[in-house]
Amino acid sequence: MKSKTKTPNQQTEVNGEFTELAKKIENTNALAQEVMEEKQADQPKEETTSTEASEQKPKGVIKKATKKIRAFYETGFVPTIAAMRTFIATATHFTPAFEPVYEPITIPELTTASDQAQVLFDAVKEKEQAENAAVGTRRMNFKLAQKIATRFLSQLAACGAPVDIIENANHWRDELRGKRRGKKVEGKKHISNAHTSYPNQAQSFENLLMVGLSFEGYGSNTPELMPAELKIFSNTLYSNNQDVRDTEAASKAARTARNHFFNDAGGFCDRGELAKKTVKAMFGATSPEYRSVSHLVFRKLK
Repeated sequence: MKSKTKTPNQQTEVNGEFTELAKKIENTNALAQEVMEEKQADQPKEETTSTEASEQKPKGVIKKATKKIRAFYETGFVPTIAAMRTFIATATHFTPAFEPVYEPITIPELTTASDQAQVLFDAVKEKEQAENAAVGTRRMNFKLAQKIATRFLSQLAACGAPVDIIENANHWRDELRGKRRGKKVEGKKHISNAHTSYPNQAQSFENLLMVGLSFEGYGSNTPELMPAELKIFSNTLYSNNQDVRDTEAASKAARTARNHFFNDAGGFCDRGELAKKTVKAMFGATSPEYRSVSHLVFRKLK
């Protein structure tokens, strides 16, 4: 069977049809792209992340310190101490010897200062660990207090306490929880969230015991629900609050002492910078000696 061959004119017509079809496809794609862009423009823009927002802020704007920033400042004392020790190790091998006139920046004095800086830094960490332990113990006991309060009420009802005592005890249990029950209604007592503070919770627990134990018929064979044990636990709540206050005050005092040592005029950081300037004066700005310590940073932190 003979195959049909197309004439040049027929081939040209076919090529023209394909070219026209390709243009239509291209126009359709372009129109679809425009429609998609219009839809995207109509949609609300996504909120920028905190990182992007911070990058878009103009320079010079003071940002509120986040937990990460505060953590950086706390650990920033470590490289400052390390910088001083690096300077001491490097300057010890200078020839001629590094023997400044100003005594506070001599090698022996800087060595003593770096040791004292480490002691102050470690003291802060020790005090903060004690504070965290006190906070954790208090949180655990106050959570336990709510459970004991509920069990105490159940035992009180089981002992046949009068309705007025039960209602009064329930009130102090609600104060201890500090939960709002629905919207505030005129003429009805309303439990405020303010009662969730630890001092108020300790007082509410004590008031609960005073009301419940005023019923002479109360008794329990469960150790933690016995009157004597309940009173001891109530005193423990007050002790927990005081422990947090004491350890918090100790932590603040340790941080204050450390910050003064590092940041005060003529303190640890100033002495480090002054020692670098002394090397620059002794050996020159382009000397290998100065280049070996010029990168060290003694940043004042809070």
